[in-house]
Amino acid sequence: MSKSKPEHWPGMSKKKFHRIGKYVRRRADDLNLRDWTIHLLHEPLASDCEHAAEITVTYGRAHASISLARHFLTYEPAVQRETLVHELIHIHLDPIEARFRRRGGDGSIWAHLGDLAAGVIIDEVHHDIERATDAIAHAVALGCPLPEFG
Repeated sequence: MSKSKPEHWPGMSKKKFHRIGKYVRRRADDLNLRDWTIHLLHEPLASDCEHAAEITVTYGRAHASISLARHFLTYEPAVQRETLVHELIHIHLDPIEARFRRRGGDGSIWAHLGDLAAGVIIDEVHHDIERATDAIAHAVALGCPLPEFG
């Protein structure tokens, strides 16, 4: 976890940022992601972003980056916990979605479907993975301690 001070983030102190990073690391270890490097980004998500958090998984590497909403610290601890667990679970499910995103003209089914059909399938897979991630995160988060980022 990165420990430098987040810039331009109202209410986010260096100490809170570090506590969030430690919490993420512990939950990642609980989720069998011990060999992963998980980087908490210093800048919050854009103000107009509707997500509580977002994760970017680097294909082919055990590395992911998490961005939090500007208002993350105003959420109830149970919502913070479930949000962070949700993002970490995406690491396990990302290879499925990535397989669909990496379509090529190599004679695979994607070459025969065309861009519109492939796009619809990819959107449906993304939606289904998001729903599954929500359900799994809700169940798993109940067994995790509530965060205290104060």
